[in-house]
Amino acid sequence: MIREEEPRKPSTLLATMNAGILTATAQQRGAEPPRLIQGIRGDLDWIVMKAIEKDRVRRYDSATALAEDLRRHLNDEPVSAGRPGAFYRFEKLVRRNKVRAAMIGILAMSTLAVLILVVRHAAQMKVQRDYAQSQEIRATAAGQRAESMLTREQLLRAEDFLGRHDVSAGLAYLAHVLRRAPDDTITASRLLSALVDCSHFLPLCAPIRHENSVSHAQFSPDGKRIFTTEGREAWFWDAETGRRLLGPVHFEGDSDIISASLSPDGRRFVLTGIDSQVFDSATGSTVTSVLVHPDRKRGDLWRMQSAFSPDGSRLATISVDLKVLVWEVATSQPACPPLDHGNWVGAIAFSPDGRLLAGCTDETARAMLWDVATGAKLADWPAPGEGILKLLFTRDGRRLLAVTRASGFGWFDVIERKPLSNFIRQSAWLTNVELCADDKTVLTSDRDGAIRRWDASTGQSTGVIQEHGVRARMQQSGNGERLASTTGEPRLWLWAQDSTIPLIAPRRMESNVTAMDMSADGQRILTATANGAVTVWQAALTGTRPLLFQGGDGLCQPAMNPEGTVVLTGAGDIFTRWDAQTGRALAPTAEHAGKLRLLAFSPDGTRFVSGVLRNANARVWDTRTGQPVGGPFPASGYVDVAFLSSDNKLLGVVGRSNSARVWNVESGQPVTGSLGKNTQIGALAAGENGSS
Repeated sequence: MIREEEPRKPSTLLATMNAGILTATAQQRGAEPPRLIQGIRGDLDWIVMKAIEKDRVRRYDSATALAEDLRRHLNDEPVSAGRPGAFYRFEKLVRRNKVRAAMIGILAMSTLAVLILVVRHAAQMKVQRDYAQSQEIRATAAGQRAESMLTREQLLRAEDFLGRHDVSAGLAYLAHVLRRAPDDTITASRLLSALVDCSHFLPLCAPIRHENSVSHAQFSPDGKRIFTTEGREAWFWDAETGRRLLGPVHFEGDSDIISASLSPDGRRFVLTGIDSQVFDSATGSTVTSVLVHPDRKRGDLWRMQSAFSPDGSRLATISVDLKVLVWEVATSQPACPPLDHGNWVGAIAFSPDGRLLAGCTDETARAMLWDVATGAKLADWPAPGEGILKLLFTRDGRRLLAVTRASGFGWFDVIERKPLSNFIRQSAWLTNVELCADDKTVLTSDRDGAIRRWDASTGQSTGVIQEHGVRARMQQSGNGERLASTTGEPRLWLWAQDSTIPLIAPRRMESNVTAMDMSADGQRILTATANGAVTVWQAALTGTRPLLFQGGDGLCQPAMNPEGTVVLTGAGDIFTRWDAQTGRALAPTAEHAGKLRLLAFSPDGTRFVSGVLRNANARVWDTRTGQPVGGPFPASGYVDVAFLSSDNKLLGVVGRSNSARVWNVESGQPVTGSLGKNTQIGALAAGENGSS
């Protein structure tokens, strides 16, 4: 029995002992039961178990060996009966050196705590560093997005300014973008193209400076000289170099110069104040004495005017004596008796043949016509109103246009001696009026900043050339093809007479413009400003004049035929054909009900296709006549793409629902079923023989 069963450890026997017996046993040894069991477990268990080992080889070989193990146990040294593991030996070492072990433990725990803190701090620093880097990346990305948005906004503004012909502002925005991004080749290319493509006003020479404001500035008829006046003096200048050619020529009259003009041939000039005097343009010598109205008196000097006859042999003058005098320039003597009209005369004009003189009273609003040779009054008509501005004869001398500053204008028949039509009323205060070369169009400028075009026969406005700024004034070129204008900003503009788009981007002036003129060919503009500067501007035009094709609404893109002769625009249900060379609309306009979405020409340009949104169909039209030749051809959804084959016999229509169909234009029947259903289709190709 003893040989067959393995004995149990003393600590195990104690643990399984009856609780009362265990308690009594523990009390006998002065210990609590758990401490008693704990104290036996370990070395004493091993010593007892080795002492009663069944295998003789594994038992203590003598009582001395048993005593030695007991001694070791008492001295906290490893016993030979214990486990030989490293942990067991370490445990015994600690028990033998409790103080040192405690100090080492404290040191190890402190080191571990410090290490944990260091690792934790490093982890926190890494998190913070990663967060800072992520924030920096986000900030950089946000900055790049903001920079990109700013660049895009500035490019859009640049294009907007260039589109409105404000080249200086457009170039400034492009240059600002390029300074921030010097490697932006696209912006650099756009800046270069803007510089090359845009027209400019170029000063031919440095401004000609006067001490005070210039009251008159004018080109000579040949455009080679400039005639200016200031105070009581007049000068001539070289238009190319600005070099002074003549002057100052002193006016011998009794006041400052109020008005001045060159004779039609440019050989003479007149200076007018309260009196008038004619001079030779080449030498500056006097041609006449001072031409004095006998009954003159000082009054409203701005009413003083003079006008040469077409051949320059006679001069008509207005003074404050309520009379018009006509003088023989060669003799300084009156050519006829005084033309008495009993009131202030606001304007005078010779007929093209020089035989008649027209005048218009300012306050009584009467237009009069005299025979220059006899001084006889030939007609007396009611004028459009007070504040007469200008009198203009047509080129053939058969009609007379009378214009007032505040009321409007009206026509008179010179041959029949009667008014031609009702007076045209104008709400804004006029600053100038010009009659175009065809005598069919009247141009007006006003203080509200508008330059308007009027039909001379009906008196109806036919369009606004300019409508911005304040105090607009204008000057027409001698050939009637161009128009220069200024506004109160002050800016200088150049227009084609039949267009509302400026030929050149406006030029900002040094000061308000006090006088202006244009050369006969419209290539040069002369301006005088309030600061005394007179400048000759060359109209440096590049490329061709842009044409304005109206009638587009942004939803339907315009189209141009392959030859570049016809332009299509669409707005709502209406499309218009335009002559691409002249910008004129080709009649008739046509309607495709359903709100136009698409316009496209055929490959040969003889047909075009229109597609609409609401009714979802396409139609084919003849380019020359604007009449329909096929359709409507239905589409699925609305018409997204439509095009004709090269022989114009087949039409491919792609609907918004991504399905397409090919139609026979002549028969109106489908050639194919629905193609590409539920598939995104970009195009359908038609073969040269018309097969799809």
